[in-house]
Amino acid sequence: METGQTPFIHRHVIGWGECDPAGIIYTPRVIDFVVEAIEAWYPAALGITWTEMRQSRNTGVPMVRAKCDFIKAPVPDLELFVEVRVAAIGRSSITFTVTGRDGAGDDYFRARMVSCYTDLTDVSAKEIDSDLRERMVAYQTSCNDS
Repeated sequence: METGQTPFIHRHVIGWGECDPAGIIYTPRVIDFVVEAIEAWYPAALGITWTEMRQSRNTGVPMVRAKCDFIKAPVPDLELFVEVRVAAIGRSSITFTVTGRDGAGDDYFRARMVSCYTDLTDVSAKEIDSDLRERMVAYQTSCNDS
């Protein structure tokens, strides 16, 4: 993804090792693709990595809810374009919609993930920092999702 491009797209090529002997993806790997795309979205859209948030802000963003609809089974060598959008921003949570598509635009999966901003000292929910919230809203607006 180029910086500033919206919506954010994370490219992933399905490897043989991500599939069973019949060439059908192991179901849990799709959740891995979703989390990888969201992790890549943070520095691209917010200018901070998960590691930097932990180190400089004592903040974690664990997933607290995951839902995934499987439309087609990804197969080895398929180039997936995993699109990340912001569906909602709460006081201490952010909800993502993530879609995996091929180059022709055919959907393979649609996921909805919720992350909770967490103070790592006592592992409690914390309000999203205002600078990050502003960037989230700007990203959401640039995708016409607000």
